[in-house]
Parts: sequence; C-alpha cells; structure tokens
Amino acid sequence: MTTLNDIARMAGVSKSTVSRFFNQGQVSAETRDRIQQVVDATNYQPNNLARSLKARSTDLIGVVLPRFDSASVVKVMGGIDSVAHHHHQQLLIVNADLDPDRELAHIYALDKQRVDAIIVFTRNEEEALLRVSREIDAHLIVLGQDYDDLAYVAYDDYGAGQKVAQYLQDLGHQDVLYVNVDGSDPAVGQERLQGFKDGLDKFDGKLEIIRSSFQRSANYDLALEILPKTSAAYVICATDRMAIAFLKAAQELNIRIPEDLSISGFGGYSEGRFVHPTLTTVTYPYEEAGRQAMKLALDLVKATPCKIHVVLPTELETGHSTRSLKNHS
Repeated sequence: MTTLNDIARMAGVSKSTVSRFFNQGQVSAETRDRIQQVVDATNYQPNNLARSLKARSTDLIGVVLPRFDSASVVKVMGGIDSVAHHHHQQLLIVNADLDPDRELAHIYALDKQRVDAIIVFTRNEEEALLRVSREIDAHLIVLGQDYDDLAYVAYDDYGAGQKVAQYLQDLGHQDVLYVNVDGSDPAVGQERLQGFKDGLDKFDGKLEIIRSSFQRSANYDLALEILPKTSAAYVICATDRMAIAFLKAAQELNIRIPEDLSISGFGGYSEGRFVHPTLTTVTYPYEEAGRQAMKLALDLVKATPCKIHVVLPTELETGHSTRSLKNHS
C-alpha cells in the first residue's frame, strides 16, 4: 500500500510538501506536476481517516536551537514565543550545540513526542533535511537558510553582502580583508560572501579572503597574528562576534580604529553598540523572523494556504568603526 511517505520519496520532496499538495496549499508548478505524476502512476488515494486524525493538533511545537549562547537566537526565540503564547501553543526546545548529527537526532526525537511542527535553526544541508522531512509526521520549518523544497524563513544575506560592498566603495577603500567562515552554513559562509563579491562593481583594488570560525576566542587569536602583517585598511568579518574580536585585538596592538583600520561585521547585535568605537554592521530582523516562522508553522498545521518561503530584508547600520578614505592621501 502506497503511503504519503512513499509519494514524498518518489517525488523527491518533503512529506509536508505532499500534504500541502493534497490540501491545496502553496506548491510550485514544477513540484505540483512532479507529485501529480507520482500520484497518477501509483493510483494513490489520500486516507481521509488518517488525515482527520492528524488534524487533531497537539498544540506542541518543537524548536531545535544551534546553541544557547547566541544573541540572535535569543531574539528569534522572543518572536517565536510571542506568537506561540498568543495562540496557546507549547514549545519544546532542544539544543544541537552546532552539531549537525545531533540536530537531526533532535528532529526525530521531537517527532516522537508528536509535536505538530518543528522549527530548526539548521546546520545541515538541504538534502539531509529533505530526507528527514520525508520520514517524520511533523511539519518542518527551516529558519535561516533558503532551501527550495522545504518551508523556510530566511534573511537576505546576499543583499547584506551587497550593502557592505557598496558601502566600502562609497568610502573609497581599495585594500580589503574579508574574514569568512566555512561553507557549512550556506547563508553566512556562502551567500553573504557571494553578495559582497558581486557587489564590488566599482572596485579595482585588492581583496583578500581568509577563513576563520564562529568562535570569538579563535578570531581574537587570528587577529593578533594577522593584523600586524596585513596591508588592508578595511576588515570585514562574517559576524559581529568575529568583528568585535578583531576590534579588541587591534586595540591591544595599538592599531587605531578607524584611523588606521576600519572594521565591520554582520548581525546587528546590541553588544556592537556598547564597544568603542561602535561597530558598523548589517542588522537583521531576528524577532520578526521568529514571528514569521511560528506563524508559518501554525498555517502548515492547519493546512492554511500560505507563503512557504519568506525572505526578510536587512539594513546597514553605520557606527564609528569605519571611516572614509576619500580626500585622504
């Protein structure tokens, strides 16, 4: 007997996508055609009794966090909690501690708790999550990555990179160091950088890209090693935490910010406003992302037609850690 999981597997999509298909929810034309072909080939008929039983919501929503010590995660959780409280939903929260395997294990465990939906701040690639989504009953919502075959709420990281590229060109910088993370986080490690490189339309100077990690202590040590050697007048870090580590190291090396070196980051964390000089950064609507993810989860549970791909804009916030080189020799 063909099951909903079988249809999802044969169509190469998530189980929640197949559910939206049968409930007349939002599914792309290409995906809809692919599912319909599988349905026709298997003569699949939805089990109305099973669908009726599943419609009896448990009012439980699972949330898989990447780590507890993240300012952005705290803000996103504030948005999730506000909507959950308003709609009388209970949250089951677990911590993956930046471990992709642990993240997947948590998703399976939450599904066994019969949660209606799972919001995951993922460290996994799309294929791994797509495979899991076909095997669980809960709806899966990805937060922070734009994975086409899954429901998601993401930020415009590509546009954020472009904003910084335009900004440094407006300031007249020609010698730039970009401190990135690895590509295991596509939004931070790939999209921000690609947007930045594509935004250098008026740039004919020197760009060096190096790889670091998310850890503040590792970036502090890296900065102590690199800053005395680099000729760069502008250092861009993939996150604010990294940028603050570079700022601290620069000050200990008696490198004046921004007179000798400009530094900026991405994230818009409040701590960047309480360092000296204040940090130039790109701000992200974290609380709104949490609200949108929770609303999307509720819509999927109720089979309400909804926009399943949400991308939120970012804004450049100038602090005192950067300066213009125009009219300077």
